[in-house]
Amino acid sequence: MGHVLAPHTDDIDTTYPVNLSAEARGGTWTLRVQDASTQDVGVNDTWTLTV
Repeated sequence: MGHVLAPHTDDIDTTYPVNLSAEARGGTWTLRVQDASTQDVGVNDTWTLTV
């Protein structure tokens, strides 16, 4: 699956296009988010997947 690195900034509000054409549309999708910054704590409060 695709990996996207976000810029080191607060309040990221952007779109990350990933080519998922080889993935099945049906089934269970999982969003994994990791805040790898040691300077603060990250929170993901909303997300949208458009297929």
